[in-house]
Amino acid sequence: MPDEALNELPIYDLDAEKAIVSAMLIAPVECCQIVVDSLQESDFFVKSSRSLFILLSAMWSQNKPIDLLTVKAEAKDGQLGDELQTMWELADTMGAFMLPSSLSGYIQIVKEKAKAREYQSIGFRLALLAQSHDDGDEKDRQASALIKRLDEIAIGSKVEVFSGPKPWEDFYASMAKPESDATGDILTTGYGHLDAAVKMRGGHVIVIAAVQKHGKSSLAFNITARWWQQQIPGTACSLEMGLSDLQVLIMSNATGIPRDHFEDRRFSESELANLFQSTARAQNWPYAIFERPSLKAREFRALAREQSRKGHKFIVLDYFQLMQTDRQGYSDNRAADLEEMMRTVKCTALETGMVVILLSQINTKQVEGREGNRPSLAHLRGTGAIAQDADVIMLLSEPKPESRVNGMRQLVCDITNRRGAEKQLNWLLDGAHARFIEG
Repeated sequence: MPDEALNELPIYDLDAEKAIVSAMLIAPVECCQIVVDSLQESDFFVKSSRSLFILLSAMWSQNKPIDLLTVKAEAKDGQLGDELQTMWELADTMGAFMLPSSLSGYIQIVKEKAKAREYQSIGFRLALLAQSHDDGDEKDRQASALIKRLDEIAIGSKVEVFSGPKPWEDFYASMAKPESDATGDILTTGYGHLDAAVKMRGGHVIVIAAVQKHGKSSLAFNITARWWQQQIPGTACSLEMGLSDLQVLIMSNATGIPRDHFEDRRFSESELANLFQSTARAQNWPYAIFERPSLKAREFRALAREQSRKGHKFIVLDYFQLMQTDRQGYSDNRAADLEEMMRTVKCTALETGMVVILLSQINTKQVEGREGNRPSLAHLRGTGAIAQDADVIMLLSEPKPESRVNGMRQLVCDITNRRGAEKQLNWLLDGAHARFIEG
């Protein structure tokens, strides 16, 4: 296995984990002691592989025979039994090829992936600690301990997942500066109330969450269109809408021409004149739009890095739950996959210094029956640690679905930031033109 493969996300290797557990099954005498001496429970990322490792290690230490029937009898979890059958079939096909000499290579991969996960997790914790509003010796002590552990992991390791500023002491010092002294650029939207409530600073992840058809995409692209009009370079990446639909949404907002006129190709003479003028202006906008329906976390990071090198200050991702994990095959731990992808998004923001606007969808059934149908931070739990890792969360809702003001929907935006401040904004949504107006 070339070293380059160890440096690629995802920071776990399903094939290597399965190969190790399969070796313990097919050749316990030759392999179990080597694996038990080399690895521990936390080195395994995939739940089924970790569970089988724990079971087989316990059976080996108790001198119990390891064969398919005995292990099945020990496995109380039905799903674990199904996975065991798959592992046994894999082990049977491997046969004599899985010897201690080849096993060591897989063990090395799993150990390096575990180091990579810890390195990324600790680097991320250091960034969050620096941004916390706590002060004093305890905060500095925690930071010193994290930095020491990062240096320990890096020594002799082939993996460096988090490639932010170095050394870590300087990185922590720069991140820990007061808000007024922070180095990241603050992007203002032109929405007075929103700019007062939210500081969209480089390196921050801004989450806009709502149930379906509550305007989260419209709000995000209202903001980005305003930035482009200010000649602030930025990128929009849609995993849901097609490129033409995204262009219609943006141009309808910019021109005031209803979206259905674009869809029907039905324009009045004045609308055509307006469209030509707006299109000419839009050609000078410093923007890039991508349609990536199967975007993976690693590809998002590469795209953000590339656009950052071109001077782009922000990137919009619509929407987060459609992003795919980097590894191939079925995942038995979707929550862990989402958490890893969220960490990748946050680390990308810190690394590039870009504002990342991340759209997140909330299940309609989760908010049904709540007062005003308003979601809360609890509805983001289990969706990739969004509630814990985002710098600002904006929750859109429509308390009175039947109520209209001059034909526009009335929306409420509940805002929470990392420092604990909470604010509420009122919006009017002109759905025909995909325009948000401060209420």
